[in-house]
Amino acid sequence: MTENIQLTEGFFQDLFENKVKNDDQPILQVLRTRFLTNSATICMKVQTSDGVFYFNNVGMTVELSDRVKEEKLEELSGFPVIKILSFSCQTSGDKRTMTILDYKILSRPDAKIGEPIQHTGDPSTFTGIMGAKRRMTENSASFGGMPAPPSKRASVDPSSVGLYRISAINPFNTGKWKIQGVVSNKEEMREIQGKGGRGPFKVFNFEVVDKEGSAIRIASFGETAEKIFNQIQKDRTYYISGTSNAIRNANKRFNSTGHDYEISFNSDCVVEDCDEQIAKAKFVLKPVPLAKINELNGQTIDVLGVIEKVEDCQTIMSRDQRELKRRNIHLIDQSGALISLTLWAEHAIAFDVAETEKRVIGIKGAFVREFNGTFSLSINSSSRVEVDPEGPQTDSLMKWYETERPNMEVKTFNQGSQGGNFLEELRSVHAVNKTDMPSRALRGVYFDMVGVINNVRMEGAIYPACPNEGCIKKVTEVDSAFRCEKCAQSFPECKYRYTVSMEVCDATASVWLTLFDEQATKFFGKNATEMNILMRDDRETYNNTFQSKIFTRHQFRCRARMDTYNDVTRPRIQVFDIKTLKLDQFSLALDAQLDKLEKLPA
Repeated sequence: MTENIQLTEGFFQDLFENKVKNDDQPILQVLRTRFLTNSATICMKVQTSDGVFYFNNVGMTVELSDRVKEEKLEELSGFPVIKILSFSCQTSGDKRTMTILDYKILSRPDAKIGEPIQHTGDPSTFTGIMGAKRRMTENSASFGGMPAPPSKRASVDPSSVGLYRISAINPFNTGKWKIQGVVSNKEEMREIQGKGGRGPFKVFNFEVVDKEGSAIRIASFGETAEKIFNQIQKDRTYYISGTSNAIRNANKRFNSTGHDYEISFNSDCVVEDCDEQIAKAKFVLKPVPLAKINELNGQTIDVLGVIEKVEDCQTIMSRDQRELKRRNIHLIDQSGALISLTLWAEHAIAFDVAETEKRVIGIKGAFVREFNGTFSLSINSSSRVEVDPEGPQTDSLMKWYETERPNMEVKTFNQGSQGGNFLEELRSVHAVNKTDMPSRALRGVYFDMVGVINNVRMEGAIYPACPNEGCIKKVTEVDSAFRCEKCAQSFPECKYRYTVSMEVCDATASVWLTLFDEQATKFFGKNATEMNILMRDDRETYNNTFQSKIFTRHQFRCRARMDTYNDVTRPRIQVFDIKTLKLDQFSLALDAQLDKLEKLPA
């Protein structure tokens, strides 16, 4: 009997999202065991379930060896339910493991509890799954009972299925599901090449929104796509039904609906015209404060902000020498952060500057990206944008902008200059040089470092750059003009910029850092144009400006990442901020590191 036993559902997802406290005592079920005789750390491997997930990389510490045998846990009589009294977690590369240090057997039921699915240890695979599971129960309140489970590959009889909220669609819908929604966006049919050279085959995506404003993306492939493409029309309402095998995790990079899942329209799915038309797709936003977008890099979010400034539309050259139209729009909200929204192509051209500046804009499905530590937003064809969307949030934001914005100090959001926890992110030069830290993340790892400037390379510290805003490419002088190959333009004047290399050392080692224009201007007290004039007219002052920084100690905010140039990949460390060292904070950080060293096993 298992009905009176409550496992700690979702424990493994919370564990890998770092939401579990050290003193938590989860209740888990043992599904499989394997006793080990050749391990110095664990005596038994245990496949363990929390009722939603099971995880294979769990072990009993070797100190529990006698107790495991005494309680016959390795014989696996039934499916023991245990309370974990103490445990530890380890990470090695991409592999995560959990070691049980102490436990208590609560019962030995004969059956497995629930239908757990395997967790690999990667939390991004199941982001939002527990919230979706909890929302399943909401359907019965608004749309009647839950439908009965289908056979393995049963097609759907739409007339026999109760309606679901779109927000409640998830892989845990064990029965048939059916939604009603208006098509808010429909993409054109296109051909793609399949894996292993298969194809090409056709694909198109569309999005539907229900009466509550919840949206979901639906992807259709091959013959199914061709069959329903002409039937699906924008602004028309449909019933769409299917089974749980059509639901998959949403790719947040391309899915702007905000839903954790999307529907892969397969042969089990049915689309029907709906007589009850939804007049207009409801525009519902769950806006993220602009000051928090650094936590959501690579994801789509909802945004509500005031248009502070609209830049002119510019023509730039792509890497493959195509002309692209681009326009930057600066947004601000009550969090005080000023963020750039980049529009491309038709969106950039069509944006009405005169009618939108100093008004509220709502975006459903803005994509967050980071480049060189600076965060920005962009939209795609499936993003929904409304100026002055109806609702109290718009009124409140506009009132704030008119009354409080004029007296507010605005912050531009930059992960590099903003910094993190100095006590946690302080690193020695040796740790940066001799570990794999630069390669741990695709866009690099941010950290703090304290050191003395040992040398500054003055040659090549300044270069002539393109004067176009947003372009930092080096220009070449051709026929008394400066040519930018990226922008495919020539200019009578160029803009000088810094790219300074300097050697920094601490008690452990030395390393070369790169300092770019904004940070170098702040550090040396002169912009690159002024330094270029000194280099030409007063070489002594030019040299002294750089040499005055040698043998001075500072706190550096840096990013380390792997950089490829001329087919050679090597670590590159960029400086995002230089601060005067506060010795009291530095002392606390060193004490914290010594405490960690003392706690390491001998």
